[in-house]
Amino acid sequence: MKKTKKITLAAVFTALTVILKTFTTVFLFRTSKFGFSFVPAVLGSAVLGPLWGGAVGGLSDVLGYFLVRDGAYYPGFTVSAVLKGVIYGLFLFKKPKNIPNILLAILTSVIVVDLGVNTLWIHRLYGTDLTAVFLSKIASVPVFAVIQAAVMYLLFKYLRKEISRISE
Repeated sequence: MKKTKKITLAAVFTALTVILKTFTTVFLFRTSKFGFSFVPAVLGSAVLGPLWGGAVGGLSDVLGYFLVRDGAYYPGFTVSAVLKGVIYGLFLFKKPKNIPNILLAILTSVIVVDLGVNTLWIHRLYGTDLTAVFLSKIASVPVFAVIQAAVMYLLFKYLRKEISRISE
């Protein structure tokens, strides 16, 4: 894929991620939120690879913050967004978009980012007890992971030809 096409696709996936982050995010408790901004972010990582996926994640987080200030800016969450893009790219770029790869990508993302570093960021940002943050996340994250897995599986199943065409 040519560099111009990669930059253009990264911009499109970034814009779509920011739009969905702005209009589909719901806050649950003080430590969890859910939305569908993961869809273009994951597609960007699957089509462009881990490095570009990380860039889409990081840019989306920063731009999303400046458009919708839903709290204080914390660079740790930008690092988390980059990590998610890299993780999804490692498991889905130039690999079969099958159930095992989708589940491995989600499990890795959930364990490393959602339950790991994001728990630490919330603790550092708000001073909330680390155990309390972890326990509140452990209750909600599995539900979100199941929804993500279903959405990703359906997207990859029904958009297989389009994703292959774009990836060329």
